[in-house]
Amino acid sequence: MKKISRFNILAFFAAAWIFAAAPSAVKAENLIPYSDSKGHWGYCDESSAVKIKPKYEAARQFKNGMGIAFTNPYTVFISSSGTEILRGRWQNVKYPDEHGIPVKLRGYWGYADKKGEMIFPAEYEEFYNFSGNSAPAKKNGLWGIADISTKEFRPCGCDEIKPYSEGYAVFLKNGKYGLIDENGNEALPPAYDELYPFSAGFATARLDGKYGLITTKLLFKIRDYIRLWPYSEGYAAATALDSENKCGYIDNGGIITIPFQYAECLPFSEGKAAVRKDKGGKLGYIDSSGKELTKFKYDYAYPFANGAAWTVIKEKGIWINEEGRPFDKYFRLKKIRDMR
Repeated sequence: MKKISRFNILAFFAAAWIFAAAPSAVKAENLIPYSDSKGHWGYCDESSAVKIKPKYEAARQFKNGMGIAFTNPYTVFISSSGTEILRGRWQNVKYPDEHGIPVKLRGYWGYADKKGEMIFPAEYEEFYNFSGNSAPAKKNGLWGIADISTKEFRPCGCDEIKPYSEGYAVFLKNGKYGLIDENGNEALPPAYDELYPFSAGFATARLDGKYGLITTKLLFKIRDYIRLWPYSEGYAAATALDSENKCGYIDNGGIITIPFQYAECLPFSEGKAAVRKDKGGKLGYIDSSGKELTKFKYDYAYPFANGAAWTVIKEKGIWINEEGRPFDKYFRLKKIRDMR
């Protein structure tokens, strides 16, 4: 399996988690960013019909019925009808949660309500979304929990805290990983050598050299795998001791669902995962039965969200649909740096 840093695989999994979270009613809208011949960005649906005319400098995918676009010096939140819900002079933003929006001003993060009024001032090096009353944040070099009920920030003595997933945030302390719950309390002590975000009630962990899937209370030893990757949509990519470093997929009971035949396996999103057949070869997509959905031709293949995935071939990227086809004439090849 191609070596991937822990940071990169967590970033990949976070991307899958962020973009795949839209409910089915929103998913049906399927609005996808596109660029016209002048480099302006708008949104179209999966049939390439224009829904929001291109007039922005950059655009992000929709989540929970809302897209994010940029037009200097403003960041704009847009509804699927094209209505601008909120506009602010922010450097960057994250997607809204139930309480408001993490926003970046003058190089620092803060947190605004859904009218754009600041709840936590822009004085944090990092500020993630809330889950319940708690949001991981970093201030003056110290990680801790921001509490929406008290409007206070409490340092926790942690070395790092990841975003919440299914009510729990992974934290790092003295080289070991544990869990924090939605109240900001320790749910699992820092004992694990690796710990990934929760998905469908399970998370991949490594303890004393052994990989397994945990709930908030138990470590389930499955096999002596060389490695398990993040659990997602009922499956975890795995590399077995007897598979000549080939990877495949297992379920939460340790049953092999897709044989160990790939050089690289990435997490599932919307029922599809990117895999690489041979070391140094190209990526393609498979479904949860192992059926090949696309040709193996991509240098990079990102998670599917709302029926679309961003792919890169020879430093040029394009959105594809679930069958691997580009989204019609509106999608021109662009350098990967244009994907924001």
